Amino acid sequence: MILDPGSPVRLRPFTGQEHQLPTLYGRLVTVLDYVPEARLVVEAGAEARADAFFEQIAEGEASEVGQRGKAVPLYLTPAEWRKTAKARAVAQANAEERASAGRARPSRPTCASG
Repeated sequence: MILDPGSPVRLRPFTGQEHQLPTLYGRLVTVLDYVPEARLVVEAGAEARADAFFEQIAEGEASEVGQRGKAVPLYLTPAEWRKTAKARAVAQANAEERASAGRARPSRPTCASG
């Protein structure tokens, strides 16, 4: 976190202060916001892993609501993620491409439709 020199906010190291990011920065952005034309390269099973990740986020938010009375939105929602992924070109990485990574002329991922 980067605060203005005159900011009244004082940071305490290693106390989960990432949960204060929305109040300190107003609008949070993702890495993908910095590279709007970049395509996503995913491996098989990425959707299932994303679903599991969103389940963990939901569990953490439920715990936070129980402790603090509200959850701070630090992550994209599943709907926001799907919208972000759908708006980009997506390439599917596969085992053959990983194996060829050590060769002199690596292959390019193939674009998946959808």
